[in-house]
Amino acid sequence: MYQVVDGELTTAIQTTLTEGKGLSLVIPAFNEEAAIATVVTGMINLLKPTGGEFEVLVVDDCSTDSTAEKAKQAGAKVIRQGRNRGYGAALKTGIRKAKYGLIAIADADGQHDAEQLASLLMALGDADVAIGTRYNSPVPILRKPGKLILKWVANWVTGWKIPDLNSGLRVMRREAIFDCMHLAPDGFSFSTTTTIALINNGWLIQWVPIIINQRVGRPSSVKIVRDGLNTLLLIIRIVVLFAPLRVFLPVSLFLIVAGLISSISGIILEDNLADRDVIILLSGIIIFFYGILADQLSAIRREMKQ
Repeated sequence: MYQVVDGELTTAIQTTLTEGKGLSLVIPAFNEEAAIATVVTGMINLLKPTGGEFEVLVVDDCSTDSTAEKAKQAGAKVIRQGRNRGYGAALKTGIRKAKYGLIAIADADGQHDAEQLASLLMALGDADVAIGTRYNSPVPILRKPGKLILKWVANWVTGWKIPDLNSGLRVMRREAIFDCMHLAPDGFSFSTTTTIALINNGWLIQWVPIIINQRVGRPSSVKIVRDGLNTLLLIIRIVVLFAPLRVFLPVSLFLIVAGLISSISGIILEDNLADRDVIILLSGIIIFFYGILADQLSAIRREMKQ
């Protein structure tokens, strides 16, 4: 965390906002009346003294409590969803409505505060994205295996050691998030998906250590099994889009080698080539060529984008 006096902090953030052409802070919220006013007030108190251009957008995801009213009273611009569409959908709505060159996202439950946002703004520099890396985030024991597996898969398919895969606090240049937002889902996998997409698209990311606060209000609505499986499928989908050979090549080589070993063993020991071995070999060869085709399509997509 940055330990600076108020004057230094204000000047540094003002410089970041000026160079980034203003800041739009997007806060998705669903039934967060217990914390939303405190979160909005803290963010405004951080940004207003800088004199820079900014806005705080709270996207109310069809809350049934007074979240929207409290956010508006605290000084935020409130965008209401017609129905409860999910965390990712709320973020997409807010990001599309954002008017400034820098776009930040933060949670509405009190885990993220102004000091943490200040750390990211101070650290952004010439990077395209600054992501808060949580070092004191307690993980329920039932969720630990799933998170470890997801992190391992993400590290493997991107070739990176990702410090925090799904942190909900980040500052992004407008062009960076718009480059990959269309790939993100409407649920809680938005952060995970965009992190991987940003890495695969080559955007420069600054990882910033943060210490999150205890959640205020209702318990988290994340569904461990459902959201975990959806995230895993999305990781594979994104890798197929950006680096397909990382998935297809190992699988195809494994099947081809396994098929060859089994075929040779069968011929030597039993003087017979089993149908099973032929199927394994053919599967490996087909998957290999699927990988080559997907890699070519990915290259064409990148060239068309440029």
